[in-house]
Amino acid sequence: MWQSIGDSTSSFPSDYVLQVMIRRFEADYTDGGTAPEVHVVLDCIVGRREGREVIGSFLAQGAMQASANRLGAVVAAFETATNTALDSLSMQAAAAVRTSMAHKKP
Repeated sequence: MWQSIGDSTSSFPSDYVLQVMIRRFEADYTDGGTAPEVHVVLDCIVGRREGREVIGSFLAQGAMQASANRLGAVVAAFETATNTALDSLSMQAAAAVRTSMAHKKP
């Protein structure tokens, strides 16, 4: 889907921009268990660079129960939850661009 990806300092202009805000990134101990459940929630907006038109807005999220209340296990849960959120972000951003391109055609 993506031919190239560049950051805002790239000398090559992009057709779309992606804005991501971290809404939640925490280990939750409130369920009473000994190990936390990790939550990652990203607030995402995809837009066309030209005209600054928003073509999609969505949440990308992931959660993972840590296998133990130890640093390594909690970090592993954060990694899994983050990867799940990023996979969701990628799929939803691609879908927004595809939908936008389909509506743009005559």
